[in-house]
Amino acid sequence: MACNAVLADENFQGDFNVLGLSQGSLIARYIVESCPTAGKVHNYSSIGGPNMGVADLPQCFDGDVCATVNTVVRKLVYKDLIQNIVGPAGYFRDPWHMDEYLSNSVFLRFLNNEAGEDADKARNKERFSALNGVQLILFTEDSMVYPNESEWFGQLDTDENVVHVTDTDWYKEDYIGLRALDEAGKVDYVSIVGDHLQFSEDDINNTIVPFLLS
Repeated sequence: MACNAVLADENFQGDFNVLGLSQGSLIARYIVESCPTAGKVHNYSSIGGPNMGVADLPQCFDGDVCATVNTVVRKLVYKDLIQNIVGPAGYFRDPWHMDEYLSNSVFLRFLNNEAGEDADKARNKERFSALNGVQLILFTEDSMVYPNESEWFGQLDTDENVVHVTDTDWYKEDYIGLRALDEAGKVDYVSIVGDHLQFSEDDINNTIVPFLLS
């Protein structure tokens, strides 16, 4: 639907930017990587996007009750029924059940080139690598995305430690071209103090808009 909307809109026949809020950042990146478009995507901005998925339910990161609930979620989230009817299940990336994620996730594993046909992987990487710039905005007190470092493509290990993006095999092996863009100085890692999507008008005017105009 996102691809069709872009194709049908006369404003997107030339080069254009894409910007996504929260899970919309994943849809925006799908447009970058996979949509047949008349023009080229120039810049991509992800504002609080769970780019490397989530490993807990929103606002349920701590405490015995949440621990129990998340344990149940991890046992069910990769079932076909859940994957096909619950949108966020498509980007649930559980480090303790990676085999199930890599086999059954309907969305994120393909978007991040962790699975899929070789031709699709090559297209995704070629198109992402061709971006002029990438902006990744992380919220320091995020209560919706766990770990919040996912907004910078960080991830959890099985000891529940956060692994910075540059220390991950995914980055080192450059699955979608982020490392190449980073090394070329084309990736802006931005942190905003506050909870999920709590950005200000100053953030829009002084950070987001200048990036999109670059």
